[in-house]
Amino acid sequence: MEDFIVTHSLRKVRYREAFRPLSQEFHAQPGDGVYFPSTSPHMTRSDPDWTAPGDGVSISIGVTFYTSVTRKTARIHQANRLLRRCGLSPASPGESPRGDAIKASLGGMIGSARSRLIAMSATGKRFKRATAPPPGSY
Repeated sequence: MEDFIVTHSLRKVRYREAFRPLSQEFHAQPGDGVYFPSTSPHMTRSDPDWTAPGDGVSISIGVTFYTSVTRKTARIHQANRLLRRCGLSPASPGESPRGDAIKASLGGMIGSARSRLIAMSATGKRFKRATAPPPGSY
């Protein structure tokens, strides 16, 4: 999750059938919606037992939005990444409220510095591809 949040990459995301027993399945009908945080593992599927050629269309739409909680968690992951690079083993978000508060502040400074580096870059290409946060994420 940290890699996804910090680098915005799905490179390490892999589905494993062994996780299915831990999952929660929702049987959505037309007009239904399901909310879950964007960092929660998820998938959409249509079972062929209720569909047949010509039955219609099934559409899944994902809408990502940021809240104060998701921004704070992203900042904590940002700080954890830096702490790991320094050889430390930081606690995961939610394990230490005091540590989370400190790391959220540190992560905010890291995100702000990254944004400034991108803005200062003449072309933005050097930093943007690997480090640019999506709008509103920090």
